[in-house]
Amino acid sequence: MLNNGDILDGNKGVMQTEWHPETEREMCLYDAPGAVNCAGIPKKGPHQCVMVELKSHGGNYVFTNDSVHRNMNFVDAAAGAEMALEAFITPTGALRIPDRRERYVYVQIDRRNLQVQVDPKEYERMIGELEGRRKRWQEERGSYADLARFMPTLAIHVYHETGEIDRNKEKEVLEDQASFGLFVNPPRSEIPLGWGLAIDGAVEIAPDLYKMRISDVGTAVVRVRMKALTSKDPKFDRGDPAWRSKDHKDTRCEKLDEKECEQPSGKQLLSLAPGLDQAAGDVDGFDGLENIDDAGAPEAGGCQSVPAAGGSAVSLLLLGLALLGWYALRRRARG
Repeated sequence: MLNNGDILDGNKGVMQTEWHPETEREMCLYDAPGAVNCAGIPKKGPHQCVMVELKSHGGNYVFTNDSVHRNMNFVDAAAGAEMALEAFITPTGALRIPDRRERYVYVQIDRRNLQVQVDPKEYERMIGELEGRRKRWQEERGSYADLARFMPTLAIHVYHETGEIDRNKEKEVLEDQASFGLFVNPPRSEIPLGWGLAIDGAVEIAPDLYKMRISDVGTAVVRVRMKALTSKDPKFDRGDPAWRSKDHKDTRCEKLDEKECEQPSGKQLLSLAPGLDQAAGDVDGFDGLENIDDAGAPEAGGCQSVPAAGGSAVSLLLLGLALLGWYALRRRARG
């Protein structure tokens, strides 16, 4: 992809392109026009992650950031209706910890305009401004960081332990992986009492922060649930650490013995993760090219998203996290 004109020093440029399936297999995977011999080729969902890399084909240019990945989807939320997505999370590709075949992985829910308790006046103000701000965002070709400032946004951040200790020898060093999430079109028919968010398949160790143990060659499947609570239906279940997917194989214990695979216990509830004393609040959001003044909007990234099998009244999405995240921006969180 080439830019359509010179980009002068200090200015921004816009590069855009369209991608179309080229091979017959790609056409089958994405159910594209022209697909014919598709027997035995499973279809992928229409929502896929995006990774962009910048390269210079002339001149000695150095990019401050030469890649970015995005895995954010847009969904409509109805008052009282629960939505769910299943996510693959794996530390595969991380540097091995000496004498270890597994590591702890932390999953953080990052809420933007998805308050636990909604202020009715603030909610009405947000709804009243939403369409106008979203239209300006489209016209000005705003970033995801800009959108997350006014749009209800759910981002899921993933971190794994590295086996390293920071300089003061008091806290472990965690490294982030690709994240993923949703931009939520909020309900208009009724003002929610609040938003319920939970993760199944991991142990909650602090509000909106979860922990699990995963083999270095394994993949954990978790379920993220979201619900706009109403006066008629204010109930929302907390995360179930024993939950396992019925549709997708969970291999978090791959090549581990029983002791190595022992998961965090409920006794660790409210004990904060090492290096995440403030839920990774010291980690910048999105990427280094974004100028974020309001505590940082959540980064979006990941790998693959396809519909889960056996979908019912609960909206099911599957978002995968894999090695793609390692080639994009990498940061370290320290306490």
